[in-house]
Amino acid sequence: DKLNHPRSLAIMAHAIAKISFRTRNPIVESRELWKVLERNIVKAAKKERLDPKSCANILWAFAKKNQKSDQLFNIMETQVLSNIDQFNSQAITNTIWSYGKVRHAAPKLFDAIAHRAMEKLDTFESQSIANKVQACATVDQSSSKLL
Repeated sequence: DKLNHPRSLAIMAHAIAKISFRTRNPIVESRELWKVLERNIVKAAKKERLDPKSCANILWAFAKKNQKSDQLFNIMETQVLSNIDQFNSQAITNTIWSYGKVRHAAPKLFDAIAHRAMEKLDTFESQSIANKVQACATVDQSSSKLL
């Protein structure tokens, strides 16, 4: 079923959050919708590896809509760690911002992202760097290499 494909789920979650943010009009505020998306994303993530853009978009969407889910953020941490070497600066920024926004501590993830960010440092904009520092401070990751 294409609607349960990880990429489709990422696109749906991202689109809903982005439209709500851009129009400042909550087009869908149903907690049940976010629960259904979460359930399907977790199920898909247990079966297959998600690409970096899908991971970042899912995390960004849930964080932007303040939909904190320990189960989702934990399984997405596993997903991100499994392919961190493929993350570009935008995916890194969105991922770290998302964890900070929902205040979900993930020390192993923050350390892996710090390492990857150092490899790609010349590709980050100054705002992205500021967002990463803020995310670390928000979840008390002062030991992170990002600082």
